[in-house]
Amino acid sequence: MASSDGTGSARSSAVDGKVKPRDNYLFSLFKCIEDASSMSPCARSGHCAMLYGTSMIVFGGYFCTPNGQGKNFSGVFVYDLILLTWKKITCANHCVPKRTASSGACFVDGELFVFGGSGEKFGSSTEGNCFKFDFGEERWSKVPPQEPMPTPVYGHGLTYCAESDELYSFGGTTGYSYINTVFSMSLETNTWSEVACKGPAPKARYSHRLVACDDCFYVVFGGTGGADPLVFTDHDRIYRFCYSNHSWSSHPCHADPTHGYPRARRSHTVASNSEDVIMCGGEHVTEDYAVVPLDDIWRLQLPDTPFELAKDGSYDSCWQPMAARWWRLPVSLPNPTYFHSAVLTESGCLCVFGGNILTDSGTIQRVNKCIRVYVNVPSLAEIAWRCLNAEFPEMRNLPNRDRAQMCLPRCYWQKDNSF
Repeated sequence: MASSDGTGSARSSAVDGKVKPRDNYLFSLFKCIEDASSMSPCARSGHCAMLYGTSMIVFGGYFCTPNGQGKNFSGVFVYDLILLTWKKITCANHCVPKRTASSGACFVDGELFVFGGSGEKFGSSTEGNCFKFDFGEERWSKVPPQEPMPTPVYGHGLTYCAESDELYSFGGTTGYSYINTVFSMSLETNTWSEVACKGPAPKARYSHRLVACDDCFYVVFGGTGGADPLVFTDHDRIYRFCYSNHSWSSHPCHADPTHGYPRARRSHTVASNSEDVIMCGGEHVTEDYAVVPLDDIWRLQLPDTPFELAKDGSYDSCWQPMAARWWRLPVSLPNPTYFHSAVLTESGCLCVFGGNILTDSGTIQRVNKCIRVYVNVPSLAEIAWRCLNAEFPEMRNLPNRDRAQMCLPRCYWQKDNSF
């Protein structure tokens, strides 16, 4: 049973009629667990991770060998968040994105759209095309380019507006300059256009994160690089872009009553579900340009009331935008981490994969670790399933028929046929 503090316990049962005693299983809220698997993708940073049903999709990224040789990844991996197993999807063709470091990616009706990204030589090999991966056919295709094309960038954000059936890209860097431009692409005509925006836009930046909501997206932190790297102290305000009228607005953001504001950062990750927005890790730049990797985890409460312009495009001076709020969670990543990616399930399980970590010896290392932490108490059924997996880890490798004969609920044994 789950207790009021979010923990629960369950004792061992029988295998082939024989009882195997063991210690109590303890479900813990706000506790990081590392999932070890020999099938994990290679260590990487600057990759994308997206939630698709009960799976985490990982695409792209970059790795640098000890002798300085860089490598971009183009494979698509699926991490089953129920069985905790990895699978690499074998693509049916060779039309795959090659410049895949810090790409923008999002799902649209079961298809993965990828725009932008950098090659091995950052700044001199930036991708300007949009690619699409069909999970049903397991096939990549290049979206036919239509003039005018957007600025080739990496470190930007990509979202989808269902109402207009358009992709939206914000910010990023060409490798030589930073932009705060918004581009949109119609999925009906495959045409790009630069959006004429209203209202106070955020500063040009890269390595920020976008949080997509019904009719808008929010921009969370970000900064610049180069000789004088910056991060933008947007912790006391949050910028919102409205799809319907192409307007920017700025909302006040309150601090955690105990911990204050999170440190400004870039190269962090933000994951969201229908109720929560969680931010973790990243790198903070001090006043003397020292880069400090971070391990903290925060909950961001978005404004309750959407900001809208009056019909004539002006601001309503009598209307005050609702405030957002930061909350520091009582848990940290095992190591300070940046250029990682994460997803957040509807049950409140944050799953973080890869990135650059600061090791205990003080060195920076790219990893392929998968870290899970519950930031909300899930259902008793999910807690029981985690207990069963802890008791019988070999069960995740059983065929569906054997798991069905164990009288498990269908959602815990029937794999998604699309993968």
